Order: sequence, then structure tokens, then C-alpha cells
Amino acid sequence: MNDFFGSRLKQLIKTSEYKTINNFAESAGVHANSISRIVSGQNNPSYDLIISCINLFPNTDMFWLLTGESSESKLAIENKMLRKRIFSLERKREAAVKALR
Repeated sequence: MNDFFGSRLKQLIKTSEYKTINNFAESAGVHANSISRIVSGQNNPSYDLIISCINLFPNTDMFWLLTGESSESKLAIENKMLRKRIFSLERKREAAVKALR
């Protein structure tokens, strides 16, 4: 199997509680067709999908999911810090969008 984001996402979905692309897509709030195109390598993941992966797979090494490489302890710490920062920024963005409505 080729090693690209979509193949790793497919592997992750199959071994997770979601089991299928349809279940994962529903939980991520996207169309299953969008996930299928990413898994097949036709499309790249969007920022929103990456954020969904961070939220839906909290124990997964996102460095591995994004690059296919295992992170070492220093990278794991940086990854954890980045996840927290992205999560914080996402919440601030959501609050700003609500405030504009």
C-alpha cells in the first residue's frame, strides 16, 4: 500500500471505534465522499478535517498521520503542544464566528 495521508487515515479509521469511512465522516461532520477521495489519494485533507482528526483521534500521533514518520520524544512533546495550541485557536475562532452572528 502506498504510504500517504489517505492510506494512514484509512488504517486509522479501520482500527478505531469508527471502523468505516461512513461512521468517521459522520463524526467528523463531512461527506463520506470527501473522505473516500482523500483515502484514495485524489484529494488532500482540509484544515477542518485535520482538526477533526486531532479531536476524534486524541491518542494518535498526528506527526505520523501527516508525514508517515514516527515522532521521537522531542517531536511528541512539540506535537502535544501544537495540538493544544491548535485546539485553543480553533475554540477562539469559533467564539469569534459566534460573536459576528
